[in-house]
Amino acid sequence: MPRLRDSVRRAAAPALLLLISSAGCDEAICDADELRSALAGAAVGDTVAMGACRIELSGSLSVPDGVTLRGEGAQSVLAGGMDAPVIVLRGDTRGATLSDVRVESGGSKPAIYATAGTGKPVVSGVSVSAARGAGIGAQQLDALELRDVDVTGPVRLEDIGLLPAVVQPTESATQGVVFVEVGRGSSVALLERVRLTGFASNAALFVQSRVIWRGGSVGAGRGSGIFVSGGSLEAEDVEVSEVGQSSSSLIPAAGVIATDGAAVAATGLNSTDSYAGSGTANNVLGVLATSATLRLTNSMVARVGSVGVWAQRSPLIDIQGGMFAECSLAGVLGVDTDQVGVDGAAIEMTRLVRLTDATEIGDGIEVRGATTRTRLAALRLAGNARAGIVLDAAGGALDAEISDVVVDGSGTQLGAVAQNGTIPPGWDVGVTRAGAAAANDAALTTTLPIVETTIAPPSVDRSVLTGL
Repeated sequence: MPRLRDSVRRAAAPALLLLISSAGCDEAICDADELRSALAGAAVGDTVAMGACRIELSGSLSVPDGVTLRGEGAQSVLAGGMDAPVIVLRGDTRGATLSDVRVESGGSKPAIYATAGTGKPVVSGVSVSAARGAGIGAQQLDALELRDVDVTGPVRLEDIGLLPAVVQPTESATQGVVFVEVGRGSSVALLERVRLTGFASNAALFVQSRVIWRGGSVGAGRGSGIFVSGGSLEAEDVEVSEVGQSSSSLIPAAGVIATDGAAVAATGLNSTDSYAGSGTANNVLGVLATSATLRLTNSMVARVGSVGVWAQRSPLIDIQGGMFAECSLAGVLGVDTDQVGVDGAAIEMTRLVRLTDATEIGDGIEVRGATTRTRLAALRLAGNARAGIVLDAAGGALDAEISDVVVDGSGTQLGAVAQNGTIPPGWDVGVTRAGAAAANDAALTTTLPIVETTIAPPSVDRSVLTGL
């Protein structure tokens, strides 16, 4: 049997560690070697406290599995410039926790990196500044939690034209957060009130991961705001704005991109104010789904340089409620997608885009597909430059269910048009044409040009995690 004195000594050690670390910078840990030593000696359940000071690190600082490293807010700064993570959070079985610190990184790897495992690392009340590489990275991890986290890179909208077509992590900060195979089994990566801004490729990249994101934002940057490759994303009240792209770039950019079989369901998503170059029509979309399932509820896509919501070769796009306004080419575009449903939304003021000398397109809703099933209900479409609705059967039989749809047009604007296939009588019985739309539709004798091509989404770049 162990002696009573030994048991007391062992039990008191974690408490003593916290006491020494909590009395301010004179007594708290403000030395890199002391901090490493304290973490190395901590046991599961211990908290190591850092003072309100700046610690310059040479190499990574590792927080053991089940241990918490806590600072005193923005005045507790951990900085590193090596090509290695500043902070490594072990994710073995329980997961390490980092809270209430600021992390600054000049290296080409994530500033904070969570290692593989079955645990759930936690990052809470942390701000990250990444000059290169990425903000937070994780891979092959069962669960992860980010709460009240701000991640900032150096990219500004006015500078995006100066960046190369493909930016390497050694050149600038490419991603705010990048997860690969995070959220396994029944677990998820949970983001709450996470804000990302200033990145050159993707503010958030999720590859084959299960992610829930509640509250937060993606601010100014280049490329895609949120890129989901495989896996799933459930988003609630997330705002994406000022996603830009060089006006000469052929790589599409978007507020949200879903591809490779991803399933994205968003409620209260706002994707707005994203342009390239001078803000004329271009390849910056609100949302792009290619070979993915997309569900949007009470969301808004507005003032984007290209299509509001573009779905191509996808099994399903389902829009419930929301506003889609001041987009270009189309507010909602479905190309060879199995099911397109839009219910209870307003789609307004889609701008014309000149595709050729003789072709201009600017439709509220445009759907092309020989086997597409389209459902439109309780919609209000107004001021869309060419037409409110264009349904193209692509040589097949139109399969459309339409009810309680009002299309308002002025000048030469069309209302609702179905074409290029077998169009059943009464297909538009659920459409009310207002303004000039009724007369313009009745006088139409030609087949309207439509979007017949698909666009390739950008490639997935996870190079920032190479070697970790």
